[in-house]
Amino acid sequence: MSKIPIKLDFHLHTKEDPHDYIAYDACRLIDMMAERGYGAMAITNHNRITYSERLRDYAKERGVVLFRGVERTINGRHILLINFKGELSDYRSLLDIGRAKRPDNLVIAAHPYFPMPTASGGLVDNHPATFDALEYCHYYMRNMNFNKKAVTRSYNLGIPLVGNSDAHTVRQIGRTCSIVEAEHEPDAIIQAIKAGDVEVMTKPFNASTLITISSLISLRNFRGRMKCLVKHGKYGYRGPEAEHGI
Repeated sequence: MSKIPIKLDFHLHTKEDPHDYIAYDACRLIDMMAERGYGAMAITNHNRITYSERLRDYAKERGVVLFRGVERTINGRHILLINFKGELSDYRSLLDIGRAKRPDNLVIAAHPYFPMPTASGGLVDNHPATFDALEYCHYYMRNMNFNKKAVTRSYNLGIPLVGNSDAHTVRQIGRTCSIVEAEHEPDAIIQAIKAGDVEVMTKPFNASTLITISSLISLRNFRGRMKCLVKHGKYGYRGPEAEHGI
């Protein structure tokens, strides 16, 4: 099998997410990614693994390599775990993650230096050997770009950058992604990223579009959480993973 350019995104959310309220489910997201020319992707819902052989095969039929992924909360910070085996309860600390690292999985720092409590930059600074890549997040404008520090840290630490969308809406898909030159199979894609054979493709938002998207996400989450309050007597998260802090 020869190397080809593969468009990928390793930070995507779906309706199955226990934290946020998304309009489309995993199958619909796979369809949209295939329609947009993606060759690889990972669904990374918050503290919930949305992956199965059925979804893997569904993606494969559409020419997309689907990786097992999750956006894991460690010490209050978000980390993308790609192609990790086992259960979420196996990964409660950076030490757990470090022990489970293998040549065929990836640890990516999510939105590492953004001004938000869940940014993982502090973990990168203190434990750089744990991370295989830093995320270049789509959520920026030309004159306000919190990815700049990630670019500097990537260069200084010798850790590759991976462009991701962190998409919660259709309008976010495709703004930022990655291109790797690799054989179109899982191990080769991961090895290409670890070797730094990855290029970030990105386009900044203008202020009005960014405000519109942010408002849409906030409104959808508010409505969803109000429905959750009415139905379950709880405002906020859904699912056992969220409720038990796993």
